[in-house]
Amino acid sequence: MATTRPAYGRLVTLKFQGTTILNLKASDLSQSRSKRDVTTKDSNDDSESRPTIKARTFNFSGLMPTDGPNAAGGPALQTAYDSGTIGTCNYGDNLTGSPNWSGSGFLTALNFKAPFDGNVEFDGTFEVTGVVTFSTN
Repeated sequence: MATTRPAYGRLVTLKFQGTTILNLKASDLSQSRSKRDVTTKDSNDDSESRPTIKARTFNFSGLMPTDGPNAAGGPALQTAYDSGTIGTCNYGDNLTGSPNWSGSGFLTALNFKAPFDGNVEFDGTFEVTGVVTFSTN
């Protein structure tokens, strides 16, 4: 049986407004769908539902760089959060045949952590507004 090339998390990038968020430790795309109840007397005591609104978020966490031009976890994200910028998000590893997700979103969470004896870290969430396009490279 042939094996396929599994996706490698280290290669997956998250971009906002075309700029890769650097020093990521982890990133993910969370997707959920709401439902509405359509159970009637004719449902024979079985619950029935239909899909409705889709919700998606791009989540990320990383290490805060100390050098200015590479501080993608700091000033650029802080500015986007403060202004409520709606920008494009792109998630994938950009390898031929690999999946890629893109859509528009804005930062709904941006956190910074500075443990006494550890690395300064950041994490955040982009809430998607509108359609997410799925494609393969």
